[in-house]
Amino acid sequence: MSKAVQQYLPVTLTPVKGSPEFTGYQKLYELIDKVLLESGLDLLFSQMYIDAVKAEKVLAFRQKEKVYTMSEAARKRYQIQGIEALRCNIVHEQEGLSYRRLNIQLAANSVLQKFC
Repeated sequence: MSKAVQQYLPVTLTPVKGSPEFTGYQKLYELIDKVLLESGLDLLFSQMYIDAVKAEKVLAFRQKEKVYTMSEAARKRYQIQGIEALRCNIVHEQEGLSYRRLNIQLAANSVLQKFC
């Protein structure tokens, strides 16, 4: 008997009335998201990430005289990691946060969670 697993559903952000600063902040990340998706930059970056991971693994396996073959599941996992890494780096640069502060902000900020 298989157990159905519900996909992750993002929390809809509650509009904050009377806060033009928050609205601008939210719209900035929505705009960056739109640019990444429409231009295909996130997918291009994730493909470059997959290629880099594969090259490292091929080299490591070759040193052990083995052959590395990336599974489809691993490729999908690395694709998601690549997209998340790109988006986290964008937030890191945009917000000027240390990695520790970035970690805290990602845990607490629904706008950044949705973006990343």
